[in-house]
Amino acid sequence: MDSIDLLSESKQRENHLQKAHQAVPRDIEKLGVGVTKEAQSIFDALSDK
Repeated sequence: MDSIDLLSESKQRENHLQKAHQAVPRDIEKLGVGVTKEAQSIFDALSDK
Protein backbone atom coordinates (compact mmCIF):
# COMPACT_ATOMS: atom_id res chain seq x y z
CA MET A 1 0.00 0.00 0.00
CA ASP A 2 1.47 3.34 -0.92
CA SER A 3 1.23 6.63 0.92
CA ILE A 4 -1.57 7.95 -1.31
CA ASP A 5 -3.79 5.01 -0.33
CA LEU A 6 -2.98 5.56 3.33
CA LEU A 7 -3.78 9.26 3.10
CA SER A 8 -7.07 8.54 1.33
CA GLU A 9 -8.02 5.94 3.94
CA SER A 10 -7.13 8.36 6.73
CA LYS A 11 -9.33 11.08 5.20
CA GLN A 12 -12.23 8.64 4.85
CA ARG A 13 -11.93 7.66 8.51
CA GLU A 14 -11.76 11.31 9.55
CA ASN A 15 -14.90 12.14 7.55
CA HIS A 16 -16.71 9.13 9.02
CA LEU A 17 -15.78 10.16 12.56
CA GLN A 18 -16.93 13.73 11.98
CA LYS A 19 -20.29 12.52 10.66
CA ALA A 20 -20.70 10.14 13.60
CA HIS A 21 -19.78 12.90 16.05
CA GLN A 22 -22.38 15.21 14.52
CA ALA A 23 -25.05 12.51 14.67
CA VAL A 24 -24.61 11.78 18.38
CA PRO A 25 -26.29 14.93 19.76
CA ARG A 26 -29.27 14.41 17.43
CA ASP A 27 -29.62 10.79 18.58
CA ILE A 28 -29.41 11.82 22.23
CA GLU A 29 -32.08 14.45 21.62
CA LYS A 30 -34.37 11.84 20.03
CA LEU A 31 -33.84 9.51 22.98
CA GLY A 32 -34.57 12.31 25.44
CA VAL A 33 -37.84 13.11 23.70
CA GLY A 34 -38.74 9.42 23.69
CA VAL A 35 -38.26 8.93 27.42
CA THR A 36 -41.60 8.58 29.17
CA LYS A 37 -42.38 9.98 32.60
CA GLU A 38 -42.48 6.43 33.97
CA ALA A 39 -39.03 5.60 32.63
CA GLN A 40 -37.71 8.91 33.95
CA SER A 41 -39.11 8.20 37.42
CA ILE A 42 -37.48 4.74 37.41
CA PHE A 43 -34.19 6.28 36.32
CA ASP A 44 -34.47 8.92 39.07
CA ALA A 45 -35.21 6.25 41.68
CA LEU A 46 -32.18 4.21 40.63
CA SER A 47 -29.99 7.32 40.59
CA ASP A 48 -30.87 8.16 44.20
CA LYS A 49 -29.01 5.11 45.54
